[in-house]
Amino acid sequence: MQLMHKGSALVTDQDIGENPSVIEHAKRMGLRLITFGPHCNAQVREMGFHNGNLQIGMGSLRLGISLQSDGHHMALNAQAALAALHALGYAPAQVQASLAHWQPMIGAGQPQLLPSGICLLDHSLSNHLLSMTAAFSQLQSVAPHVSRRLIVLAGIQPGQASIDAAQLALEPLVRDAQARRVLLYGEPLRPLAAALGDLLHVNWYDDLNQLICSLLRTTHKGDTVLLAGRATTNLALAADAIRDSFSGHGGHLIASIQAPCFDPHQKQMNMHS
Repeated sequence: MQLMHKGSALVTDQDIGENPSVIEHAKRMGLRLITFGPHCNAQVREMGFHNGNLQIGMGSLRLGISLQSDGHHMALNAQAALAALHALGYAPAQVQASLAHWQPMIGAGQPQLLPSGICLLDHSLSNHLLSMTAAFSQLQSVAPHVSRRLIVLAGIQPGQASIDAAQLALEPLVRDAQARRVLLYGEPLRPLAAALGDLLHVNWYDDLNQLICSLLRTTHKGDTVLLAGRATTNLALAADAIRDSFSGHGGHLIASIQAPCFDPHQKQMNMHS
């Protein structure tokens, strides 16, 4: 706020915008506060959100937006966009149609139903525990039957904790999800695999190609596959393999990666065996 010019607008969530120190500082600096969120005092107010249908209140104006993106955090992003454009003087109706066609980038969790009947939840850009928690909640919502859930994890950023402790924070999420199979990738997830050693359906891999082979063999029509983990692990390759293999044109991909699965020099650890 100290770097902003007098007369500028600060767009922020109502939880921040209603903070007395923020209000006081905005007045002192001559800034406008434009707030959004599911709060009665927000200038761009979320009146309701269900199954991608977002209801917005802006003063006496009411807007209905059918978002093509999944998750409440995406609805908050849409509100932030409306608030920013409102601060710039645009009429809400000018951006309503654009938001209805807005989709998040690949890897940000947009549900993708493949022609084969498999639903892919690609969260391969999820770096933090908060986004990972949202991904697991989405999985349970999209796939209510645990027998239809498959999970592939590549871990989270450690933050202030040690890298081992950070990965162990995923244990309750995995246990609660009760998926049919859980595939863990990379050395940082070895302690998590050990902690989940009492679960017969958990496997750990230190080779991504080997994990992909196992994932393709165990995925069936009607399954929902959640892939989530740090972008630096290249987990997006597993998501691409699912798309290519189950979209009716992926036979070449399956053939090309079969051989490494049987390489005796590659390591796979099933913690219960």
